[in-house]
Formats: sequence, C-alpha cells, structure tokens
Amino acid sequence: MILRKMIKWPTAAVLLVGAFTLQYFLISEYLPRFLEYSKGLLNPDQLFWYSAGQLEQLYLTLGAPGRKFYQSMLRLDFFYATFAGLGYSLLLYLLSKNTRWKMIFVVPLLMTFFDYFENLAQLYLLQNFPEIDPGIALLSAASSFLKLTSSGIGIFLVIGFVGRAAYFGIRNLQR
Repeated sequence: MILRKMIKWPTAAVLLVGAFTLQYFLISEYLPRFLEYSKGLLNPDQLFWYSAGQLEQLYLTLGAPGRKFYQSMLRLDFFYATFAGLGYSLLLYLLSKNTRWKMIFVVPLLMTFFDYFENLAQLYLLQNFPEIDPGIALLSAASSFLKLTSSGIGIFLVIGFVGRAAYFGIRNLQR
C-alpha cells in the first residue's frame, strides 16, 4: 500500500533531481581531482571496456592517496546509481504503464545492478592492490559494458516514451 502511494510523478522527480545533483557533484568536484591523481587516465566508470593491465597502470598512477580518493568516489557512486536507477525506472513505469511495454522499467534497474557490481569489483581490486585478480577485473569490465549499454537503452526508452506522451498529449488537445 505504501509503495503504491509512492509510485507518482513527484517521487520520480525527487529521485531524478537527487540523481542529477549527485551526478553534478561527481563530475564537477570528484572527476577533476581524480584526473589530477590519475594524470589524465580515465576513470574505469567512463570506459566501455578495460583490462587488468589498464587497471594496474591506473592504480599505480593514482598512488595511495589517489586510490583512497577513488574509493570514496566509488562509495558516492552507489548513491548516484540508486537514485538514478529508481528515478528512471519509476519514470519509465509511469510513462509506459498503460502500454504493452510496461515491463521496460526494469532496464534502469539493470543499469543500477551492473553499476553496483562494477563498484564492488573496483573496491575489491583497490583493497587487494598491488595484486590484481584478472577474473575480477574481467567481471568489472563486463559490468561496465553492461551498465553503459543498459544506460544507453534506458535513455533511448525515456526519450521515446516522453516523445510518445507528448505526441498523444498534443493530439488529445487538438480534439
């Protein structure tokens, strides 16, 4: 009953504003400092794929203070993933609930799951550095690929359903 009351447009808006705020903070505050520590090497979160060797090079370049900073950045990213996943899922649910596509709301939840998994793998690898487990690095890279792919699909779906809602809204106004 409580959950049903929360499935409303204002809840989606609050979640998405929270996600955008965290994303702004991660990009404007954390990313520039990360890039200073990494001497320009990209954050694995921004890459579709990476190898254990690339992670080893990054972690070496970051140094101990940079690795500690990256861990704090990953912890904040859990909050971003939660707000974004729930917000976009709720938005897609509300936009598609009266269509045959109503189950598409799970796509952003997949993004959240893969982001969590990538973050957990990165935290594990950072904690065990200088040893890099190639299997965990591979799982982290695969999670990054799946996260970015499901994010792209989710954005495409949101744009499509917002366009659909606008079309039918305009069409109904003209009647």
